[in-house]
Amino acid sequence: MNKTENFRKSWSLINFCEFDKYASQSYCMIHGVDPNLNLGDITQVDIEKLPTDVGLITHGSPCQSFSAAGKQAGGDKGSGTRSSLMWNSVEIIKHCK
Repeated sequence: MNKTENFRKSWSLINFCEFDKYASQSYCMIHGVDPNLNLGDITQVDIEKLPTDVGLITHGSPCQSFSAAGKQAGGDKGSGTRSSLMWNSVEIIKHCK
């Protein structure tokens, strides 16, 4: 067993959020992930249905609203910018602890 296979056996993916169907399909195909684990749009996730015994959560928010190359609209909570999606992750983290 190589290092990658050994690492994959030490954790399991519970869910992921991706609203772009092509990005989701690619992710699932490349990583051998069940497409049914995709919760879709993070703004529509029912947090109460998520498990609370989670060991690790990762998050990657769009950065256009922070980038000097973008509109620099920021990521304030409730701002509706792409970068403000990080606040949805904060609520998920609080729930899952």
